[in-house]
Amino acid sequence: RRQHRRSSARSVGAGVDLVPATVEIRQYLYFGDTQGEAHLGGSAFGIGGRIGAMYKPAALPALSVGVMWRSQVNEDFSGKADFDIAEAYRSQLPPDGDITTSVAIPQSVAVGVAYRPTPQVEIEANGVYVDWSKFNEIRIHLPNMTDQVVPQDYKDTYTFRIGGEYKLPKLGAAFRLGYIYDPTPIPATTLTAQLPDINRQIITAGGSFNLGNYGIHAGLLYVLPQSRETSDEMYMPLHKGTYDVQALVASLTLAGHFGK
Repeated sequence: RRQHRRSSARSVGAGVDLVPATVEIRQYLYFGDTQGEAHLGGSAFGIGGRIGAMYKPAALPALSVGVMWRSQVNEDFSGKADFDIAEAYRSQLPPDGDITTSVAIPQSVAVGVAYRPTPQVEIEANGVYVDWSKFNEIRIHLPNMTDQVVPQDYKDTYTFRIGGEYKLPKLGAAFRLGYIYDPTPIPATTLTAQLPDINRQIITAGGSFNLGNYGIHAGLLYVLPQSRETSDEMYMPLHKGTYDVQALVASLTLAGHFGK
């Protein structure tokens, strides 16, 4: 009798991230009843990398465990600034000209577990840590050799996701359902209308239907409605308020492949 022995499965992958970026800011300026405008824009190109590994134990082939690390990406922006206001107040603003700033896209670590109790069912859970605390300020070097500093004071976050898929092979169909808890890194002291973020609770649903060489894939993502108030600390932020946030995203994809 010949005995077949199951072995554990391991895989490792790595990649390089090429990250071009552009930014544009338009902001109204007020001196009493006189209104002006600041227009700033720039571009950058950053390089990072990622590496991941997956393990399937021989004793439990229905289980998969994976981990991935993505490096920090440094974006060094250079661009132009243009300030417009009535001549009487123009000397109180920086001159037009070249500007620079740097932004770090933070590193992250993700760990996931998937389990397939039957060939038709897969359940997955994962967590993602993001090193947002590196983003503590935006410092823009202006043409008059001064710096405009905007505090951010982001906090590290841990995002959790859980989801499942149920396949109907005879119909060529699959259905998916998931839940995400994605806390905001933005503290109440730097919360503004530019990015009124909340601790997001997200419900996802989707499905696929394949017919021969063609397939239809649909998905829904719903951010549950929540409210968040800014800090009451003086000047942190400058403008106080309450922000109501919700979102609904729908997608529909038609796919096809040709040949064997």
